[in-house]
Amino acid sequence: MLMTSNACDEETFQRGICHFYGLNYRRKDERKARILLKESARSGHACARGICLLEGWETSGDAERPILEEEAAKLFHMKALEGCGVSMYKLGICYQYGIGVRKDERIAVKWYFHGSKAGNPLAQYNLGVCFDQGNGVKKNITCALKWYQKSAEQGHADAACNFALCSDQGSGTDFREAINWLQKAACSHDPHAQFIYGVFLEEGKGVVKDVQEAVSWYEAAAKQGHRDSCYNLAVLYDLDLVAIKRFIYDTPQEREDARLSFMFSWFQKAAEYGDQEAQYRTAQCLEFGEGVKVNKSLSLSFYRLAAKNGHAKAARKLVRVYASGKLGTSDKVQAKFWRRIASRYEGCPEEIDEELEREDQI
Repeated sequence: MLMTSNACDEETFQRGICHFYGLNYRRKDERKARILLKESARSGHACARGICLLEGWETSGDAERPILEEEAAKLFHMKALEGCGVSMYKLGICYQYGIGVRKDERIAVKWYFHGSKAGNPLAQYNLGVCFDQGNGVKKNITCALKWYQKSAEQGHADAACNFALCSDQGSGTDFREAINWLQKAACSHDPHAQFIYGVFLEEGKGVVKDVQEAVSWYEAAAKQGHRDSCYNLAVLYDLDLVAIKRFIYDTPQEREDARLSFMFSWFQKAAEYGDQEAQYRTAQCLEFGEGVKVNKSLSLSFYRLAAKNGHAKAARKLVRVYASGKLGTSDKVQAKFWRRIASRYEGCPEEIDEELEREDQI
């Protein structure tokens, strides 16, 4: 049976949406999504046209960004009135974040609700988040779980993660079912789902505790750039909870050196992704030669990076470093500067800060 032109256009649009958002537990593929959605937009699909405008895949003459956003919001509204669930979801996004329209979280919830009733998993997930966090609607975990589950059943990986996390908090929902959806999301190569599933395995939540299996999932997520997975791997190596099987070591010392090397490499990777605690731990490794050769200059750089990102211990460390010149750099002005920053991070009253200053000088 041959499909009509409109049916073909809608199929192209839906395929593009699945690739763009990674629905049906498949990997996101922006390249394929861009091709399909641009094709759909050229065929006159209003929602596809709106998405292309917002993503910068199409332009509207020399129009500035606010004008493009207004045009996109109008296109979403037009298509939403025709019953398009994706358009209802996109219009909800517009109202939630003030894209092309006046920001109004209550109206956003209304459109998420319409999209959810139309069966759209993206709208169902966002409606779940609104109930979960109390955005534009009274907080209600039971309602959040309902919409997370419906979205997860349609292949939304983040919904599967939230469904499992909320179920774990004692909502009365079948936790085993939530774990099954989480496993499916993890097997679809979604890095956040792999991380959450790894945490559940490490802690024995809803599954048999298996630290080595958790390591495998953390590694899968870390290879995709998942920061928290990198950090968790580093901590497990630090605690010597990882069975190191990939090499044969002649002596216990060689194994210990390998463990510390793995620990440092994962802390460094998490630090590069912006984790402030990992930046602090990387600095410590470089200062004391744990898993890496001592490098005082690089250690100082990581302490500064962690401190700039709000790590109080790193800021306090810089006070001592600059006051004593321990890492090769003595600078009283810098010591005073980081003392003020550390006190601000720690919320110290003035009299306590003065006592800390005397302690730093010892």
